[in-house]
Amino acid sequence: MPHKILVVDDHEPMRRRIRSLLEGEGLVVCAEAANGREAIEKAKECVPDLAILNLSMPVTSGLQAIPEMLKCAPQLKIVIFTLDDVEELRQHAFRLGAAGYVSKSEPPEALLAEVRKLLL
Repeated sequence: MPHKILVVDDHEPMRRRIRSLLEGEGLVVCAEAANGREAIEKAKECVPDLAILNLSMPVTSGLQAIPEMLKCAPQLKIVIFTLDDVEELRQHAFRLGAAGYVSKSEPPEALLAEVRKLLL
């Protein structure tokens, strides 16, 4: 059975680009969310294997969503995908349970490599 991926970003064009990138590699996107609260709900609904999560979002931030998403789906691997490439944020995200961290300024291949690494 293919791995299921949840894409979480408040910017719809970014979600579409991530979905296209993943599906172009034969990966399955089970859901999308526009904020942390939606991400928690989608994690309950589709129980993804991996989530690609932006940090800076309205309603509920990515950092606030991490522990709640992991309660819903304990096996979930979370990759932070953000413009906020700050070491303190990176360390905080890892302490909360994130498994990977990729800057949006890196090429798309960096995100794919992180996704593959965590799904193997």
